[in-house]
Amino acid sequence: TSVMGYLQLMDECESEEEREHFKDIIFQRLQTLNVMIDDFFTYSKIKLNGSHDWKEICDVRQILCETLFLFYDDMCVKGLQVELEIPEDTFEVYGNREKFSRIFMDIIKNILIHGCEEAYVSMKRMEGQISISFENKTKNTLPQEMSEVFERFYKGDKARSGQDSTGLGLSIVKELVQQMDGSVRAFSRETG
Repeated sequence: TSVMGYLQLMDECESEEEREHFKDIIFQRLQTLNVMIDDFFTYSKIKLNGSHDWKEICDVRQILCETLFLFYDDMCVKGLQVELEIPEDTFEVYGNREKFSRIFMDIIKNILIHGCEEAYVSMKRMEGQISISFENKTKNTLPQEMSEVFERFYKGDKARSGQDSTGLGLSIVKELVQQMDGSVRAFSRETG
């Protein structure tokens, strides 16, 4: 509806400058629509496919490092200082490379959208399991019950209801982690 309205306005305006302005708005709206459709499609596909395709040995450390590297420039542009505590040794688990990659991408995108100043990523072995932590500062209002951030379409404040957010990113993360017999949690701590 929004795109159609701007197309009509663009058609009616006489100034080339106004046309370019409306064209830019339309392009931005179409990009947002593309992101939303991709997220809805991915979420539906994940729910339908279940957990049948995850039985391969993956080096989670390597996948995490590769994914962090993909977003390095974005972090620099945002001015986000990222501290890493990732050991040099291999962290092999049964899982699915694409699912791990998508999990890390969605969490990092979330940090880029809602984080500020600094972030921290760590990986540890704990009692026969692997623990991966992502921490970031935020100026956004957090929910009373942090598990809400993993609910479909959760947009707890004005920042989360922006055009680029579908509210599905962390819901996709939760679904993929559970499909690979893992668990995911969110915590908040107030700082002075």
